[in-house]
Amino acid sequence: MITAAWCAVAATVVFIVLAIGLLIGLRAVVYRLALMQQSTEKLERDMRTLMLKLQGTTDRMDDTLGLVSAQLRAMSGLFQAASLMGESVENASAAMNAMTAALSNKARQQAERIENKRLKGLDEALDWAEVGMTAWQLWQSVRDKVANKPACSGEGDGYDKDGGSD
Repeated sequence: MITAAWCAVAATVVFIVLAIGLLIGLRAVVYRLALMQQSTEKLERDMRTLMLKLQGTTDRMDDTLGLVSAQLRAMSGLFQAASLMGESVENASAAMNAMTAALSNKARQQAERIENKRLKGLDEALDWAEVGMTAWQLWQSVRDKVANKPACSGEGDGYDKDGGSD
C-alpha cells in the first residue's frame, strides 16, 4: 500500500512538474508571439511610411511628366511656327527672284532696242522710264500680293496640301 501511495505521489509530482514545464514553455511561446506581433506592427508602420513617401514621389513624378509634356507641346508649336516662317521667307524670295528676272529681262530688251534704233535723248529717257514704270508696277503687285496674304497662313503659298506644288 505504501508503494501504491508512493507511486501515486510520484505520478502526481511528475504530473505537476510536467504541467509547470508546459506552462513555462507556453509562457515563452506567448512572449515570442508578443515580440513577433510588435515586430509586425513596427514593420507595418514602416511600410505605411514608405508607401506615403512613395505616393508623394509618384505624385511629384506625375507633376513633372505633365510639365515635360506641356513643354514638348509648346516646342512643337514653336517648330511649326518656325517652319511656316521659313515657308513665308521662301515665298518672298521666290517673288523677289521673279521680280528680278522680269526686271533684268525688261532692261535687256530695252538696251537691245536702244542699241538697234540708236535713239538718243528723249526716246532713250522714255524707254528707261518704261523700264522704271514696269519695275514699279511689278514691285507694287508683289507687295500687294504679300501684304494681302497672312505670313503664316500656308494659303496661296505655291504649295498644295499634299506637299507638291500647285
